[in-house]
Amino acid sequence: MNISISISPAFPGLFFCCLLNPCLPLLFLFYQNLLIFLRGCKWSLQRCKAKIDYFYTVRALLPEFFLNRDPFNDDIQKFLTKGVVYPLPKPLGEAGSRIFYYDYNNIDVDTMTLMNLFKLLMMSVELLLQEDDNLIISGMVLLVDSE
Repeated sequence: MNISISISPAFPGLFFCCLLNPCLPLLFLFYQNLLIFLRGCKWSLQRCKAKIDYFYTVRALLPEFFLNRDPFNDDIQKFLTKGVVYPLPKPLGEAGSRIFYYDYNNIDVDTMTLMNLFKLLMMSVELLLQEDDNLIISGMVLLVDSE
């Protein structure tokens, strides 16, 4: 997946805009983070700036969804040991979509909260956004098993 030609016009402009924005954390300015947003916006600088602004606005308005995101936390481990979330190891085809399997039948509503389920889902997607180009480029397929 050679994308160097597409990156050259948009990437420096986005980096400069983000550098001038005092609201963005400096850790955000890593190449991979900016590349994720550019790919998700089909290389449009204006759409990318709006999406980054929206991303951090949501994090500021709903901090409870983005705090205490430790995968070893007991509340998160309940979901993992029950097998509620499965990011499957192989995408569809060589450059296919990443597959997630969610088994909501394994949720114990007495001990597991919707907030922690959302945290786990967001943590797993954000981790794969950093590490898996198939997810960024080809998207994901969600298979949900629920009664």
